Amino acid sequence: MKTVIIKEYELPLKPPVGFKKVVAKAAGVSEKTVYNAIVRGLRGPQSDKVIQTYKEIYGKPVNMEVIDK
Repeated sequence: MKTVIIKEYELPLKPPVGFKKVVAKAAGVSEKTVYNAIVRGLRGPQSDKVIQTYKEIYGKPVNMEVIDK
């Protein structure tokens, strides 16, 4: 069995239209929290969760590592 570990993402320069609603629903937070985390750069546990969700939805994997188990 192979496991793929994504180490780095390439994010879009400008967030796509409607990103707040999609990321908020996936992360389970409000749209204002998404805006504060991504656009304003605020930090905290919820903001870290929002940024990780944003990377998973809109990011393209750049650096990956494959491990055989």
